[in-house]
Amino acid sequence: MKSPPRVIATKARFDKANRGACRSIRSVSCVRMRIAPTWLTRLPLADRFPPEHRSWLMSRISQKNTMPEMKVRKAAHALGFRFRLHRKDLPGKPDVVFPSRKAAIFVHGCFWHQHPGCRKASIPETRKDFWLAKLQRNVHRDVENVEALTTRGWKVLIVWECETRDTDILTGSLLRFLR
Repeated sequence: MKSPPRVIATKARFDKANRGACRSIRSVSCVRMRIAPTWLTRLPLADRFPPEHRSWLMSRISQKNTMPEMKVRKAAHALGFRFRLHRKDLPGKPDVVFPSRKAAIFVHGCFWHQHPGCRKASIPETRKDFWLAKLQRNVHRDVENVEALTTRGWKVLIVWECETRDTDILTGSLLRFLR
């Protein structure tokens, strides 16, 4: 795994007696960050990290095999259902596909797909126009993919990230959907 780019700390004190350890005022995690010698430099954005480090963090967000998706797959497998993953021949490449039942499951992140009523579905304060357009495109694409699958005769279930916390509720919704 590639190491993150150098980080410039804003409100941290450089402690020479502690061999360069960082004591943070704003609870910035200094364990995994390397502090640049120019630690007094201020960041121009309201973000806690400089753009290079934020870009590195965002690049680590995976699209497949996420924790909520793994929970859904584990619950479906425990119920005795066998499935296929990310079928490219179906619209939207559903996360979990049950070909014998013509059923598809999308596992959506609450932020990225704007779960209605969820606290994680907020719009970031910086660059609101960019984020609003991006997240609205995601929601529009989700609606188009569900419509395309239903016109082909498939059943579609959307499981939200926040719904995967309780495995009993998740198992119940999977049973209702697949039986």
